[in-house]
Amino acid sequence: MCSNKLFKLFEGFVLLADVFRDLICKKLKWSPSDFYFHLHHPGHLRKKEIRKICKIAKMLLADMLSSHPNLK
Repeated sequence: MCSNKLFKLFEGFVLLADVFRDLICKKLKWSPSDFYFHLHHPGHLRKKEIRKICKIAKMLLADMLSSHPNLK
């Protein structure tokens, strides 16, 4: 029973990561390979890009928590 809940939680995080990647790629006009390059080499990011990424992450988490209040 517990493993089933953990698996569902894991699936939710994977889906959230996919949505986050897609939003970043769309807003910054990156390909998925650009996203993964910057994920592994964050020193190449400009401050403007970092601010956009943080803003998108906050928006995504706020949307998720507002639509699923039992996660708080």
